[in-house]
Amino acid sequence: MEHPKLAGAAEEAFAGSEIVGMTAWVLATRAGGEGEGGPAAALADAVRGRGQHNPLLWPEEEAQRLLRGTSVLPQLPARRAEVALAYERIATHESIDARALGLTYDAFAAAFCDVLASAVYLPSAECFALVPTVSTVMAHGDCGGGGANGGGVGSDRRRVAEGGGGSRGVLVDYDLESECVVVVAEREYAAGDEPRLPWGEGRNSADLALTFGELDAEGKARDDFLTFQFGMVQNDSLYTVKAGVLAELGYATDGQEFPVFEDRFPTQLLNYLRLSRVTDIGLLAKLSMETDNILSQINEYEILQLLMGDVRERLEEFENTDTVGEQQTLRDAELNGREELATLLRLGEKRVLQGTMTGVRTRLAPIRGVPTKGGGMQDPNADLAEMFESFEQLPKRIATGKIFDGLFED
Repeated sequence: MEHPKLAGAAEEAFAGSEIVGMTAWVLATRAGGEGEGGPAAALADAVRGRGQHNPLLWPEEEAQRLLRGTSVLPQLPARRAEVALAYERIATHESIDARALGLTYDAFAAAFCDVLASAVYLPSAECFALVPTVSTVMAHGDCGGGGANGGGVGSDRRRVAEGGGGSRGVLVDYDLESECVVVVAEREYAAGDEPRLPWGEGRNSADLALTFGELDAEGKARDDFLTFQFGMVQNDSLYTVKAGVLAELGYATDGQEFPVFEDRFPTQLLNYLRLSRVTDIGLLAKLSMETDNILSQINEYEILQLLMGDVRERLEEFENTDTVGEQQTLRDAELNGREELATLLRLGEKRVLQGTMTGVRTRLAPIRGVPTKGGGMQDPNADLAEMFESFEQLPKRIATGKIFDGLFED
């Protein structure tokens, strides 16, 4: 089931890129290459439209409008550049007549997203593949509008597989002995039950949107998360010491990523930040990446304020931080597939950020206030709090022209 010229061009241009190779095969088969009218053509047609809602295919204006504030939007330029490079290398290959094959960028990008949404990973064979029947099990429901209850990107086919004892539904693999793809049920199925493939485990909404072009309607079921990047302070007098500690533990000194979830953030994230801001070398002995140990009250206050600032900055990138409105939109509005995907994505990421903000504030509460004899609360770090609040307000004061307010008043 290979088109010799396209397959050869794909292999030469992108050795080892199975997704690009399968994209070339799908395009050739649809254009009337080998296997026309047979099972190859049926499979190529079966995956058509599978990735039609992938943000990689959206016009720029639509992406900017619908994905504002999400973690998908800043990823689009690099992802699109990769697709464009793949197309250019294949379309300009000496063995290819792009016009005769109808090989345009739009056709290539659409087929690429179809393959990306349909490919199945076979662990024993260590490769991705398009598999008849299995790929159609993973197919979309109705891809039209209708909001969260109308199929499309919120289809039940993409919900997390259910079952007792942590079962995920079915597993797909390649059996080396029989040289066949096998589907193994991880729980009992009754007649008429729909087998479900694993969906979204260990992946966040942004990753799923850019891979499958769809999301399940309830990201909580997947334990949705966002990633944040942190680094050491370059001009820190203890930078060399800290870099050595991190190297030994397997962490980077810059651009180190950590996930944050709606109801928690990892201890390693807190300890990384504690290390980045500690100024007393004697406190390093108290640090353990696996244990939640506060090094000092001032250090803890500083890193929580910094984390809160990062979360607030991400929230402010959205047009608004309202989650109730997003839920109402999903219930009541007549949404097309792209609008539904974007609404689900915004809702999920806002929930994660707001949950993280709540978690940081909860940790800050006992540090910021202690009981006084008068029964009130007194902030032991009032001066430090005022300094951080001033820093946080700087961008707004600059934007509103109020940066110099009160500067020349008596």
